[in-house]
Amino acid sequence: MKDSRQQELSRVLVHHLKSLGIIVRNFKCDTEKSPSNGLVFGIPLQVLPQYPLPDANGTIPRFLVEACSFLSQHLQTEGIFRKSGSASRMKNLKAKLQRGDCSLESTSASDVAGLLKQFFRELPEPVIPAGFRGPLCQAQRLRPEAERRAATTLLTCLMPRINAATMNYFLSFLQTVAARSEENKMGVHNLAVVFTPNLFQLFDANDKLATNMEEGLPLLTMAAETLIIQAQSIGHLPPYILDKLPVLLDTGAERVPSSGDSQDEGHRVSMVKQRRKTRHCVSG
Repeated sequence: MKDSRQQELSRVLVHHLKSLGIIVRNFKCDTEKSPSNGLVFGIPLQVLPQYPLPDANGTIPRFLVEACSFLSQHLQTEGIFRKSGSASRMKNLKAKLQRGDCSLESTSASDVAGLLKQFFRELPEPVIPAGFRGPLCQAQRLRPEAERRAATTLLTCLMPRINAATMNYFLSFLQTVAARSEENKMGVHNLAVVFTPNLFQLFDANDKLATNMEEGLPLLTMAAETLIIQAQSIGHLPPYILDKLPVLLDTGAERVPSSGDSQDEGHRVSMVKQRRKTRHCVSG
């Protein structure tokens, strides 16, 4: 019974998105849980050293929290994510971080900003799973704008919880950066342009934008911009979906396999019981 309800909730979300013309297919998640021994770069999200979120809302990579906390002290820096740091300093800092013997406090803001981009670029799987590129592009074609934004954030409810939680935290931080755009010259659009290739991992083997990604880049950038604007909604079921659950569960729509593991789905099922509240709908 429990597994059936878990599948039903995923089915409801996919069925609603399909009614909007957005097709979500199943994708494989890496569920490896081995510890990373303190390493930071090139490690799956779920096995990195973790930082617990408030109110038992899961965990996110500790390095991400440390980097964003450090950069929060330098939000006035012009071009904070656009200007490159020192390649040699970044290389040395990265090596120290990999050994677990480095604090960010005495480092340059531009170096930490550069390493943060590397962190996302070097994840074994992109923080925004590759299977969501197409659906997110489809969502950007929706009108009116409110429907486009709603569909974009709803897609994050089908992602593994740690991916959604990481995006929620980091893109909320980018909101804070954009709020200081008069000083740092990094508004929401500029931040989306900078981070889209990193969040979606659109680079080729030579660390250049892959030619087969150029056509979809404008729509993916629009999706990233939407997600920054809607950051606090990432990974949360909206009230209008919670209201529809009792009806949609009886529609007889085609079942679609869930995209997360059993723990992901268990958390989603618990959200049905909180129908009037916007809560996390994914779990790691």
